[in-house]
Amino acid sequence: MARRIFFVILSAAALIIVSCAKDNASAPTPRQPDNTPVNTPTVTFTHENTALPTITGTMPDTFTPTETGTITETSTITATITETPTITETATRTSTFTATQTWTATHTVTATFTHTATITNTMTPMPGSAWTTHYGTAFGYRSDHAAIAYDGRLWITGGMNLSDVFRDVLSSSNGTDWETVTGNAAFGEIRGHSMVNYDGKMWVIGGHNYSTGFSNEVWYSTDGVDWIAATRNAEFSGRLLGGAVVFNDGSGEKIWVVGGYTSSGAVSDAWYSADGAFWEQASADGGFPGRYAYSLNSFNGKIWLINGTTESAGTMDDIWTSTDGVNWIQPYASPPFPKRSFHRSVVLGGNLYVLCGTDVNDSINQIYATSGSEWTYVGDISPGNSRYAADVFNGQIWIMGTNDNVTWSQ
Repeated sequence: MARRIFFVILSAAALIIVSCAKDNASAPTPRQPDNTPVNTPTVTFTHENTALPTITGTMPDTFTPTETGTITETSTITATITETPTITETATRTSTFTATQTWTATHTVTATFTHTATITNTMTPMPGSAWTTHYGTAFGYRSDHAAIAYDGRLWITGGMNLSDVFRDVLSSSNGTDWETVTGNAAFGEIRGHSMVNYDGKMWVIGGHNYSTGFSNEVWYSTDGVDWIAATRNAEFSGRLLGGAVVFNDGSGEKIWVVGGYTSSGAVSDAWYSADGAFWEQASADGGFPGRYAYSLNSFNGKIWLINGTTESAGTMDDIWTSTDGVNWIQPYASPPFPKRSFHRSVVLGGNLYVLCGTDVNDSINQIYATSGSEWTYVGDISPGNSRYAADVFNGQIWIMGTNDNVTWSQ
């Protein structure tokens, strides 16, 4: 197109030059210029509208998935004509102009992406929902005993059957095969006591001694054979079916004893000790009804006291918590699960589990769990069980007793 414009310009100039030459042939004598203004000729520039070329080619950009591009091209032509008249003796007139063509191209690209995600859910049974029964254990029928996991093994102390109270200590490395470590432990024939794992030792606290009655003795051992009395007369009153737990109230871990059944009836007091020998009272009355046969745990920075039995109201469905052993509150306005007593609760995988139990003559086999707020029904264990012992061992929940020669593991 630029070549066509230039051709038009040259043709116009040639016509002007030829016309002036003919005038000079009829007037050979030079003409003197006068003061009459020279009329500036009018030059008309005609631009032929020509359709813009079609732009084709391969886009430099690469998109994944597919690029859809729309190209809008705008052409702007600017023509600048500068005319300079020149007067000579031959009356030759020359016109000069400059034409500038400017192109503006707009490239618009529209890309559409589609994302497809495949999600596969693998459901893992929640601990406590599936159980394995282990038959043929060596300790037979046993109730009101205590058990803990300590030093890579499970340990059982004391308890009773339908005719005898035991003073033995049993141990197992797998929960199925048990051996009697001693049949004559120094703490005597005892039932309804508590056990904790504290300061690198296993501890036996309180209970009811067949010979001396309600016990406030505290014993410890590192091998299950040799037992040493931290005290045979602790500051708290003798009690059975109470609870003991290791808890840090902000000043370091200590052993805590809460509630239980004494010679004066059910109590709601709380005691603690850093060495098992000297005990201090945190609270004479926790504000909850005195009780026994409940469960006691340290979980999420609190002591949890769950259900149990009172002398006036029987089996309870309430839950109490405390961050210091002094002030106790009820975190739930209504019971999150059916009431029970003679049960156990354990902590595993960031959850607190409440296991089995009984309501007077009704066996309860339901298991519930919480991470600290709402409770979830986990499953059942059959048959229902109570007055057993339980703890977490090798990443599993273990229930030991009461039935003949049976333990259960989650």
